[in-house]
Amino acid sequence: MPYYYVGRLEKEKGVDKLLEALLLLKNSKVKCLIVGDFLNKTKYGKYWDNIRKMLIKLQGRVFLTGYVPNSDLVNFYAISNFTVIPSQWEEAFGLVALEAMKMKKAVIASDSGGLLEVLSPQGSIRCKKG
Repeated sequence: MPYYYVGRLEKEKGVDKLLEALLLLKNSKVKCLIVGDFLNKTKYGKYWDNIRKMLIKLQGRVFLTGYVPNSDLVNFYAISNFTVIPSQWEEAFGLVALEAMKMKKAVIASDSGGLLEVLSPQGSIRCKKG
């Protein structure tokens, strides 16, 4: 059961919240595919250290692709069961949510900014930020 996250690995995007949730799930069959990279690791030194510690604990359950061109994202959506958007800031629009819905993938997202307007209640779960 692969989760899918696409975006920058920065504090505002909430990747730490996604990894914390995975740590709570004891089911080792749950996998997470993270598509994206940090733009500036030095800006997020302590945050990045925390991410690395969680990734070590989740070894074999989380897979990082690094940067992927937009034209190749469809391949990653295709192999996922659902998309997670754990944003901790006010998302301006929520393009990832639209892409996931276009691929008929369920979405789990924070109740953040434009995501509230983009997400369909029939195919999404909205969670409180933080």
